Amino acid sequence: MPATFYRSEELYLKSLDQIFATSWQILASHHQLPLDQHAAPFTLLEGALNEPLLLVRDGKTLSCLSNVCTHRGAILVEQGCQSRSLRCRYHGRRFNLDGQFQSAPGFENIQDFPRDKDHLPKVSHQSWGPFSFVSLSPACSFDQWIGDVQKRLAFMPFAEFVFRPDLSRDFDIDAHWALYVDNYLEGLHIPFVHPSLTSVLDLKGYQTELLPYGNLQIGASAPGRISARRSGSLRFASTWMSALSTTRVRLRSERPRTDRARSPSERNRTSSGRENHSDDTRPMRWPRETSTL
Repeated sequence: MPATFYRSEELYLKSLDQIFATSWQILASHHQLPLDQHAAPFTLLEGALNEPLLLVRDGKTLSCLSNVCTHRGAILVEQGCQSRSLRCRYHGRRFNLDGQFQSAPGFENIQDFPRDKDHLPKVSHQSWGPFSFVSLSPACSFDQWIGDVQKRLAFMPFAEFVFRPDLSRDFDIDAHWALYVDNYLEGLHIPFVHPSLTSVLDLKGYQTELLPYGNLQIGASAPGRISARRSGSLRFASTWMSALSTTRVRLRSERPRTDRARSPSERNRTSSGRENHSDDTRPMRWPRETSTL
């Protein structure tokens, strides 16, 4: 990559729209949404996309909605709750758990109301085992994206996996996101930076496979370190589970943090939920309109 890729504000913003907004992002294990809560708010890729979303459980059905009211852009749910509907605290607009508009005080018997854009936008959501994934504007289907992972890890009992908060870690890395990816995609640094890993790997047998929607790196164990059967399981598990790990890495970029901290949704509101008439006219990353009523 040329150095300008890591320094350009314009290219950084394009990467948000063309890479992160169109790819599938892992959220969490289903175990992290308590059974007694019907709605759990979260921010998709905080520090980058900053998109306020809502994971909703309606019976046994799990779905994802925008967490921004379609009226004046206020955040609907501030913290996990148990409720059979979603009510905006700004003007009292109410939605069902499937995002369908329910009512709006003062707008009874209005002609041609509600319209389709008065419902909460649904966000593409898929489950794989106990894991939830979302995409604002997927460039490929979830089955296409996860297909190679399913083939490689068919032997793993994902349904039995349980989230362990005591084993989870968060790391803040002050670097451009692509630098971290660059580091992960090459194994040349392993003998110089990871001596303990080097001692158990057969570096001469290290392989990299390019796939339609991913990259597979296979690091087989050194002779005599692990049994052949276990080695085969470990090398695939360690490679693919990096995408499913509960260890989260948050990457900062060189973009000014005051601008990065506000998403397109947030730019239309203040902390009180009222309109914010800013001069920022950057388009939203996925289709959404707010009502003018």
